[in-house]
Amino acid sequence: MEKILSSIYLFILAGFCYAQASADSILNQGLTLYRTEKASWVATDLLLRDFPELKSQVRGYVSYIDSNNVITVFHGKKPDNILLKFIFDSLPSPEKYAVKTRETATNFEKKLIRMRQYALEILSNDTENFFDFYQNTSFNLIPIISKNERKVYILTGPKTPGFVLFGNDYLLTFSENNELVSKEKLHNTLIALPVGSDEDNTVLKMTMHSHVKTPYITETDICTMLLYKNFVQWKTHTVISEKFASIFDLENETLQIIPIEAWEKSQGIEKD
Repeated sequence: MEKILSSIYLFILAGFCYAQASADSILNQGLTLYRTEKASWVATDLLLRDFPELKSQVRGYVSYIDSNNVITVFHGKKPDNILLKFIFDSLPSPEKYAVKTRETATNFEKKLIRMRQYALEILSNDTENFFDFYQNTSFNLIPIISKNERKVYILTGPKTPGFVLFGNDYLLTFSENNELVSKEKLHNTLIALPVGSDEDNTVLKMTMHSHVKTPYITETDICTMLLYKNFVQWKTHTVISEKFASIFDLENETLQIIPIEAWEKSQGIEKD
């Protein structure tokens, strides 16, 4: 009997360790997406504010992490022609940055730009109706090159204020020759959550949504919450799947993944 109980304990412990390892990986990738997309947001605002004369010449942009910096480049009609380059610290902000103009794209920047362009072509020529398009939304493309991986994440953002959008996000994986290897839907649908409560003197402290396609919260969920962290009332967000609950603390930027039974018990949920 002791051997059986010991085996059960080790199995449960292994499950917790695996879930936490997954949490660490998801959180790190989510932070990478957030930092690059945040740089794109801030750089676009700076472009419109300080370099309006270049707006009509811009044909695209990419952001990427370089050591402790996050960099955004805007290119012209020729992708190798960099019109503007913004260099931010680890966390992009409009208060502290360096700017360069009229440069030639580095080899790494060329790879990112071309990969993003290929992803845009796939998105625009969707003969299989793989992608869903919603009114009052827009797609944001985030190309990532790390180690031997080449990925483009596609997020859906709102054009109207008051809501945070989860879902209708995709992951395109490319080969080193920019050939499409796979495309994946990360959520089944689009989920719109209010930034706060409609009732006076009531604070919306937490929100949640459920997953069918994946057992855990996604890196795109993490990215979205961090982008809107300063605009929402809620402090925690929970993603529920059949076997796990993923709990993200927006204030501390921590992620915990626990078995669904443990989460239900913590919420006082009893099942027959």
